[in-house]
Amino acid sequence: MSWRQTAGFYRQLAVMTRTGMPIGNALRLAGETAGGSYRARGLQWSVGCTGGADLASQMTAAGEPVLACALVRAGETTGRLPDLCARIADHFDQLNALRGLAIGRLIYPAVLLHVALIVPAVPAMIATESSPWWLLLGPAVLWAVIISVVVAGRIWHASGLLARIALLPGPRFVIQPFLICNLCLVLAAAIAAGLKIRSALELAADAVGNRVLAARLRATAQLVDSGAIPNLTAALKDIGMPESLRALINSGEQSGALEKTLDQAAVAARESFQTRALWSTKIFTSLIYAVVVVYVAWQIIGLYSGVIQAAGGDPYQ
Repeated sequence: MSWRQTAGFYRQLAVMTRTGMPIGNALRLAGETAGGSYRARGLQWSVGCTGGADLASQMTAAGEPVLACALVRAGETTGRLPDLCARIADHFDQLNALRGLAIGRLIYPAVLLHVALIVPAVPAMIATESSPWWLLLGPAVLWAVIISVVVAGRIWHASGLLARIALLPGPRFVIQPFLICNLCLVLAAAIAAGLKIRSALELAADAVGNRVLAARLRATAQLVDSGAIPNLTAALKDIGMPESLRALINSGEQSGALEKTLDQAAVAARESFQTRALWSTKIFTSLIYAVVVVYVAWQIIGLYSGVIQAAGGDPYQ
């Protein structure tokens, strides 16, 4: 399902539950409004909630995003389901907008790269009068490489290797703020629900989106429970949260405004992720431009040299 549909479903659910509509009716109508797979899911969850089942458990069984499941669970516990559904919608709206912006910046370089890969086949096709299908050989090789990378990524994700790669120094620079944003959103909801720090960390472990970081959170939760780690700020230091965000959260922990500062930390982390992701896209597109220019120049020089040699001249004189 698309992030746009996910955001639309939770936005409608937030609006309808805020008006006091029964959860069963709200789920059904939100599903019909969002469309796609949420039409059937909304109806199924509506029947389940009307029969006494909790929404978060049904969402988890249906494979909903773990962040959404964790926030809905906290919302059902605290009675703040409309507010937390709105947060879910905001989160996926921003992810969808960021993805659209990144894809928009990659379209032109991708077209340029495809054209550049067609260039080498043109002279040979003209000279030998071969089939024009040979023009697609270069793009076909490119897509074969892309598909291989996607398949490898799925295999690595299943094995846990991708989670470890994401925390290496290079990828971590871009991905860590996204993980921290998820972490702070769930921690804020858990604290508002009245959960103790250990339980809040365990709930966040289920929603953070990286199994290596999730394991660290669960281990840290055990240390908090045993008294080896005294507070949330120390726990976040133990899992490697940046010092600037820890200082913000510590001020909230000391002043009794922990939920507020966790929300602020989530916003700061989200903005950092957006900035880093867009800069990474710019760098990547610049590399594509550079590769295409060098490749086309090399092809033109090679073609020119071949023509001169065929005419009996020396292209270097």
